[in-house]
Amino acid sequence: MNAPQELTSTSRRRNPATHRAILDATVRLLERDGYGPLTIEGIAASAGVGKQSIYRWWRGKAELVVEAYIAESDALVPAPDTGNVTDDLVAILDSVFAMIADYRSGVAMANKGLMAEAQLDSAFHEPYLALHQAWGKPQVTVLERAQARGDLRTDIAAQDLVDIILGATWYRLLLEHAPLDEAFARLVVRSVVESNRPDPAIRT
Repeated sequence: MNAPQELTSTSRRRNPATHRAILDATVRLLERDGYGPLTIEGIAASAGVGKQSIYRWWRGKAELVVEAYIAESDALVPAPDTGNVTDDLVAILDSVFAMIADYRSGVAMANKGLMAEAQLDSAFHEPYLALHQAWGKPQVTVLERAQARGDLRTDIAAQDLVDIILGATWYRLLLEHAPLDEAFARLVVRSVVESNRPDPAIRT
């Protein structure tokens, strides 16, 4: 396969093929090696581009990783809209759990490496937070739709409910003591949804 066509050194406009190749290479190497060993030089070699292209478009590794993973999550975990908040949330978690089912490789290992780096590197914490907000966006969308339909209380922020869902997910991912499977997805979603139904006495 031919390497994507590079830009001239004077241009800052992103060539779409080069841009996509860099993002794909970033995700591929991150899931293989983790965040720590990841280098701009390695990404450039894997993408078949010069590292100057990367430095022209991104300030460093952290910014590139965040953009690559936000793009990846947007493609892999859309926000379903079946009209049933439980079904929508379970569908999202089933997709996420399938990607991180193997705790010691691929997406799961990459995510754990990113989490560890965010605790150790204060400069990485802010972009990592942006990445987590992107991961939670489909769930926020589903929950806010449910609130608009009157299916959930509106006095609790959707983001707070997402924090509970992701908190349960990360606990298992980090400790590896039990699987992230469909049964757990349904348990988490039921716990969040059923405890936040509107009080029938005050519904109009």
